[in-house]
Amino acid sequence: MLICLRIKRVVYMQIHNEKLLENFYSKDKLNVAIVTDIFFPTFGGVSFVVDNLAKAFMASGKVNVAVFTGAVKGYQDNAPYPVIRAKSFPIPKSWGDSQPVPAIDKKLKKLIEKMQIDVVDVHSVWGMSTFFMKYAKKNGLPIVYHGHGMFDSEYPTYIKFKPICKNLVKRGYKIVNKADLVMPVSNITKENYRKNGVDRPMQVLPNATDMTESIDISIANKIIYEKHGISDSFNNVFVFASRLEMECKNIGFLLESLKAIKEAGVQFKMLIVGGGKDKDNIVNLAEELGIINDIVMAGEVFDRDLLKCYYRRADLHLFPSVKDSCALTKFEAASQFTPTIAIENTGVSEEINDGINGYISANNVKDYSSKIISAITDRERLKEISHMANKTLVKSWNASAQTCIEQYYRLLEEHKKNK
Repeated sequence: MLICLRIKRVVYMQIHNEKLLENFYSKDKLNVAIVTDIFFPTFGGVSFVVDNLAKAFMASGKVNVAVFTGAVKGYQDNAPYPVIRAKSFPIPKSWGDSQPVPAIDKKLKKLIEKMQIDVVDVHSVWGMSTFFMKYAKKNGLPIVYHGHGMFDSEYPTYIKFKPICKNLVKRGYKIVNKADLVMPVSNITKENYRKNGVDRPMQVLPNATDMTESIDISIANKIIYEKHGISDSFNNVFVFASRLEMECKNIGFLLESLKAIKEAGVQFKMLIVGGGKDKDNIVNLAEELGIINDIVMAGEVFDRDLLKCYYRRADLHLFPSVKDSCALTKFEAASQFTPTIAIENTGVSEEINDGINGYISANNVKDYSSKIISAITDRERLKEISHMANKTLVKSWNASAQTCIEQYYRLLEEHKKNK
């Protein structure tokens, strides 16, 4: 009976923009498969990177691209590129949206043979990705692994049974080590992979942003006032935009820092943008610390122009995560002339020069809160740093896509020589 129920819950293969797959069949360009177990409707860094790279590949006109991921019941893609969703089982929402089972998807296997894939570009280490890595190895195709995370620091935040966590961490690095080229998103991620035994060639490829244009400050002020009652004359508005996960994003540390600046006499509004499992815990902690009236829980914001308003209205982007490899929010905030205060020696702090295009703090509440106070006290310097953040940190995905394409061709040439 249980088996029958499970079968009924299977979500079968779905193809979005199937007509565009004809470009693969004609073989007039390089055929690239981007593979990920993590994709929309899950919102997060991996999904946004995959989406923006695929769009940039299409815009380049140099390659054919399709994204391979798991099927999710009821979800409809609206991307401009093909999305092939393999047969999947539903899983608990806290784990993701689905568990792809490509190894038992006969339709998928027939399709990928027909598509004549040249390069497999992998963005995760689970079932979908390992299936395609095996396929690539069997058919002599280059494998590129995009390194989004550091397993030994990330997994323990949500896998609490240590023996399982230890094995999964080890497995993650082992899978990364099967790629022909690893492209970590930051130098600290590269160092982490080396420390954990990954000896494959690496090239760091930092994240970029689709927010290459800023929204007018008067529009941002008006919209934030209408939504949250914060007047344009109110100073000391801060923003945090990410998944609401206390440990992974260091949100407890952030709230403690806000308590410290309040005790120092600073009036402020903290815009917390995002959704996640720890929303209630954040509210409860803010109440305990006596700062609940200074916090605005804005919820998830899917509209990119509206998200720009939150960044643009803020004076500072407060993002003290020590586990993020290369936070997209750092670039998004900079696109709206809002500099980040990051923790030293982290993926977030890379590309930030303290007091030049952002701020870097030691990993303690006293120093972080002092950085906030120092930044908002010198308004002229803050304005200069805001413009430098915009000038130095805002990069489009087109350049990232071009770097990838160059590496694809190089790897193909190497494979030809080694045959």
